[in-house]
Amino acid sequence: LDSYVGVKIKITGYVYRLIDFEENQFVIARDMYINKEKLQSVVIGFLTQYKNAKNLKNVEWVELIGVIEKGKYHNEEIPIIKVTELEIVNAPEDSFVIPPSDTYIPTSGLL
Repeated sequence: LDSYVGVKIKITGYVYRLIDFEENQFVIARDMYINKEKLQSVVIGFLTQYKNAKNLKNVEWVELIGVIEKGKYHNEEIPIIKVTELEIVNAPEDSFVIPPSDTYIPTSGLL
């Protein structure tokens, strides 16, 4: 996490909330197939903080720019995106993301 703190990020996804989120929080989410043949998927994303989050509708698609910071959720340290810019957008044609293959090489340690 430390290698990403302060990094500016641009990401597109939909607004996803859990019952225990604060008023200014939501997950910028996408669905990821875990079994495409059976159409099984999971929600993935980053917790975000945005001053006008309460004005966003659930499942509304947004594109945002923000900065990655350290945060806590259920006493676990996690990355949180502090939103600096946000725009409501249309859902992409293919809204699903695909899990990395076995050939995926993490780059965070290579910087």
